[in-house]
Amino acid sequence: YATYLYDTGVSKGTGVEIPVYQPEKNITRAEFFAMVARWMDLDLTQYANVELPFVDAASIPDWALNEVKAMYSLGILKGGANESGLTVNALATISRAEAMTILGRSQQLGEARDDLSAFSDAGQVPDWAAGYLRSLVGQGVITGNDNRIRPNDLLTRGEVAKLLYAML
Repeated sequence: YATYLYDTGVSKGTGVEIPVYQPEKNITRAEFFAMVARWMDLDLTQYANVELPFVDAASIPDWALNEVKAMYSLGILKGGANESGLTVNALATISRAEAMTILGRSQQLGEARDDLSAFSDAGQVPDWAAGYLRSLVGQGVITGNDNRIRPNDLLTRGEVAKLLYAML
């Protein structure tokens, strides 16, 4: 999966001289937003002049800035709120529920939906993510592991590669 994403330009890998994928490493929000924007094959130059409303926008790495702007402009990335205002938390890791919500928002409405009751941890899925997870389960993108979705666990780079590949 990682090789396919690299070959198609979705993933650029980490490392300076030799790109590496690091599949077991938890993915940051900036890395995830960048990969999803590239997976969507967006013309990122269209979003260069977008003004972001995030109080922590300065923390977005330059290599992910236009991707984050695109995801925000399309309504896929909404950010989170805290006492300071709306945040993007670009350098923080991302939970599986958050990532699956982003993937769900990247699709057209009306995709297949399925019941989550087959998963032993379905009750842990946040309400704001449930519809997106049902859609991804219905499409076969999310199959679970040991009858679990693990919505509150952090997402690894390897898991992202498999999810994006499954969405082809």
